[in-house]
Formats: sequence, structure tokens, C-alpha cells
Amino acid sequence: MATYKLHDDVATMASVSLSPLRDSLLLGFKDAKLSVVEYDPFNHNLRTVSLHYFEKEDIRGGWVQTVCLPLVRVDPEARCAAMLIFGKKIVILPFRRDLATDDVEFTSGPFTRGPVQQSYIIDPKTFETNIDNILDMQFLHGYYDPTLMLLYEPIKTFPG
Repeated sequence: MATYKLHDDVATMASVSLSPLRDSLLLGFKDAKLSVVEYDPFNHNLRTVSLHYFEKEDIRGGWVQTVCLPLVRVDPEARCAAMLIFGKKIVILPFRRDLATDDVEFTSGPFTRGPVQQSYIIDPKTFETNIDNILDMQFLHGYYDPTLMLLYEPIKTFPG
């Protein structure tokens, strides 16, 4: 129906219902950048709801290049989203659940409350020392709290 030009190639994408009238897209880009956008029916364009970047040196862990592409997964009940960055760290984006049932106008300003709350980073090595090289992750259905399952290999297995 429409074509939109973006500033970089999309590495990962997920959808989430942040308002009752329309869905939002979570667009993940390499080098640990994430945009939350939604369709604006008045301008027939994409409207940026939230921007996030995680390119700090302490998060990179010494990596100069991005070897692993990011992954974005959304909780089945739309309570939060998780983004795997640099194959080793997980960023959690909690969603605000107290939004009104009508269309929420996301205006910019210092005191505006959008649908995405403050993000935070989880290092899986703090839970288990051998969690490394995360290959995939998925939220599990039917849990009271958002529960994330990780598929990882403690030692990278490849020829060479």
C-alpha cells in the first residue's frame, strides 16, 4: 500500500498493539538501534513514537564491528519487548499499560508520557556464567510475569 524510505536497512522487526486503534512496529537496526513507529492516518506516513540506541563502549564489550544482528521479540500480552544486542546483552522495553482507550496523541515535550517506558539492559552472565552466544530468544505464553526463554551455546561452535 505504501513505501517508506528509512535511513538504514532493517535487521529485525516486530509488531505490538500499544493503542487500541492501530499497531506499532518495532524496527531494529544493526549497531543496536531501535525505533518504535506507527502509521499516522492524517499524514499517511510513519510517525516515530520512540527512539533507542545502545552503542556505548561498555555495552559493546570490546567489539569494534557488529557480528550478530539484533533480534526483537514482543511479549504475547504486549507488556514489554526484548532486543538482543551484540549477541550477548538483552534490552527490555516496558510498555505503559495505563493508556486511555482512545487514540493517544504522542506529542513531543519534556513531560509527555508515551507508550514506551525507560528501557534497561540485562546481562545474562549475571544469572548464569556460561550463558554466551545467544542464538535466539522467545517470550513464553501463559506466565504471570513476562518470561523469556533463551537458546544459547556456551562455547561458539564453528569450524576454524
